[in-house]
Amino acid sequence: MADENAQNNDGLQSPVDPLAAMDLLNNDNVQVTQQTSGTNDTANADEINELQNLQEQAEEKQEEEAQTSAKSNTASSNTQDPLAAPDEANKRTYPDFLENAERVPYSLQEELTEWRRNLKARLAPENLVNATGMENTVFEYAGHHTNMLKMELNNGAPIYIPQNQAGNNFRHMEAYIGRTLKISVDEFIPVPNAIDDEGHQEYIALGSIRQAEFTIAGTLYSQLEQERKNGSTDFVNQKRVGRIVRVLDRPTPGMLFFEYEGMTIAMLANQFYYMSYRRPFNEVAQVGDQIEFQITDIVRTKFEDSPSVKRAKEAGLDTPSGLRYMIVATCLPFRENPDERIRRYEEQHTTFLAHIVSVEPVKGILVEAGQGWWIKGIKPTRLNFHPTAADAVEHTPVSGYIESLDYKRHRGRFIITNFPNGTANHKKR
Repeated sequence: MADENAQNNDGLQSPVDPLAAMDLLNNDNVQVTQQTSGTNDTANADEINELQNLQEQAEEKQEEEAQTSAKSNTASSNTQDPLAAPDEANKRTYPDFLENAERVPYSLQEELTEWRRNLKARLAPENLVNATGMENTVFEYAGHHTNMLKMELNNGAPIYIPQNQAGNNFRHMEAYIGRTLKISVDEFIPVPNAIDDEGHQEYIALGSIRQAEFTIAGTLYSQLEQERKNGSTDFVNQKRVGRIVRVLDRPTPGMLFFEYEGMTIAMLANQFYYMSYRRPFNEVAQVGDQIEFQITDIVRTKFEDSPSVKRAKEAGLDTPSGLRYMIVATCLPFRENPDERIRRYEEQHTTFLAHIVSVEPVKGILVEAGQGWWIKGIKPTRLNFHPTAADAVEHTPVSGYIESLDYKRHRGRFIITNFPNGTANHKKR
């Protein structure tokens, strides 16, 4: 490959680093506050690995749910059909890659060869090509099972992406089906004893998403490094536009994936918006939406150093290797910062509407005073209302004022003055 020579009780949670949320993964009922005073100026490889681990665990959780559902459906089907033979049904054969993969028509071989030659001569984004994911199949190839993504170039030529060339999303190649992104044309495999009707040798084309990601992100990395040397902030302040292609809403805090310049970038939910119990992530982030974002950092690391890649390799998957560039991005500069409104409420002693988001016997009431502000709710004894967990589910509105705030840790105290609509249980009577 061409790149081998180019790495308290007064609140729910204190603000967390956008890439350090692993300790929250085992508790789906805990939400993460986000940085409201800006993003980190730098990130390191360890933080990037945390992001990858979070992605992996989020995907694994959703896979487990899907498998549980599938098993339930299978059990139901077998119950209905006592003659079903699950052992036979579970047997699987793998097609031979060289025999079954689609060949590149002779009329298109020269064009693909030229694309390959151009990229080897100059590793630049303009020498990559667009391809659309069509199929994902496990083939028998070179003595073992190989996961292959079949893509189609704009000229109609078929090209296959092996799992170890599928880039950052190598564990979930099916997510590429129906999507168009940049790839490199890497090599041509001659099919043994295969000649077309005109006597030409038949070839199968192999490509790489990994190479394209390296090329695009590497170009951005060079721009960022040059501007840092010059003392400029134009790169990190630049407004960019992407399109959401995938949303993982659990475990907390969730994450999304978006396309930018032909590659896919991951972003945690708490860098996408100021999080809210009343506006769940999966309702705010929708596949197909355009988003405005900034790149705050790019880290050069290696696939081999990623814990998720190491685990995948131990599990027997074909894993990518070599250098890669991981992009850290945020949408928060383009969102209204709730801190400004909360600060005004505190300074002006304003009575305003908040909503209950948690009711617990020991910790008491937690209210959402604003997005990212989940603070202690104090109910005076004179109020003859008794909120329960049902009020947390329904986000019962309460009026009151801020008694105190800790802006650094995003904690505080909210004095409840009234339940304008009563409590959840009160409304049911």
